[in-house]
Amino acid sequence: MEEEVEVLEETEQKELTKFQKLKKMWKDPKQHAFVVLGFWAIFMVVVVVLIKGMTSPMPSSGPSAPITNEDITFENIKGYEFSYVTDNLEINGMAYENKTLFFLNGFRYYINDNIYKIQNGIVSLEELNIPILKINSIMLNELTKDITPIEGTEYKRYIVPLDKFISLFETDTEQDLTLAINFNIVIDVYEKNNTIEKVVLDLSNYVNLKDGTSVTYILTLYLYNINNVSDFGKSYDEMIGVKE
Repeated sequence: MEEEVEVLEETEQKELTKFQKLKKMWKDPKQHAFVVLGFWAIFMVVVVVLIKGMTSPMPSSGPSAPITNEDITFENIKGYEFSYVTDNLEINGMAYENKTLFFLNGFRYYINDNIYKIQNGIVSLEELNIPILKINSIMLNELTKDITPIEGTEYKRYIVPLDKFISLFETDTEQDLTLAINFNIVIDVYEKNNTIEKVVLDLSNYVNLKDGTSVTYILTLYLYNINNVSDFGKSYDEMIGVKE
């Protein structure tokens, strides 16, 4: 304890001696200018340190993750909500990969190979003829992936050979596609913020070749909440007894 007191007294004495020397230099006209210059030097160092501290970026807790903004294409779409719209029909629902849930005339339907009608926990097979539901993101990817689009101001236009469309749209067709080689269908893909918003398909040549008519047939597919739809198929497959 006595040693600590002695050390403290010795430190205080040194500080007092320094102060006395500084006071003596301040009064001496010859050394007064050096003291003032020393104070200014210390002041400027403090100012520089403060300015540097205020302008330096805040330290981060770790390396920042790179910001990515991947374009949404047909190839990387897994799930989405949709609206199919023609001149006389509108169907709303959602899709996840090759499974589809949609609503029509107040009833709920689920597609996984077959079409099932779901009503109050009762499941039944339905013979609904709505072929446009086949035109999902998977099929659109197959139709457009090898075609260089024509860049428009609002959309990308894909000119798809009609025989290619029929081969994918009617997988079990026995139709002679020789004549179809001479025709196309047109697919316009509208995007916003790197995300597909809607797809407009001009299927007039397909309908005319199929029915022997001369009409205009436009199908518009609106896509919402892309890749924000969970795999609803698991619960519906369990309900209808689909075995993997």
